[in-house]
Amino acid sequence: MTNIVHANFGGRLWDGQFFNADVYTENRTKYQFEATAESATAAYFRIIALAVKEGISVIRLVAMFDGVLADRKADHPPIKVWSRPKIASGL
Repeated sequence: MTNIVHANFGGRLWDGQFFNADVYTENRTKYQFEATAESATAAYFRIIALAVKEGISVIRLVAMFDGVLADRKADHPPIKVWSRPKIASGL
């Protein structure tokens, strides 16, 4: 199941370009977020802040895409991927 979160930052309609991201948690739950920002990195930080606000505490992977989520095609590759390495327990 996918959870989609739309955000309006400060009521502004435009703040750069549109980005959307698939955010995966430690238990492989997928969330989708949208944000506007000047860069993919700025959008990443906005989306992480949104995820934390939504109660997501452990993020495993973020795949960032350009454009809005509604226009994204199934074969659209991400423009950037951030991944947290899995840490072996007991080490």
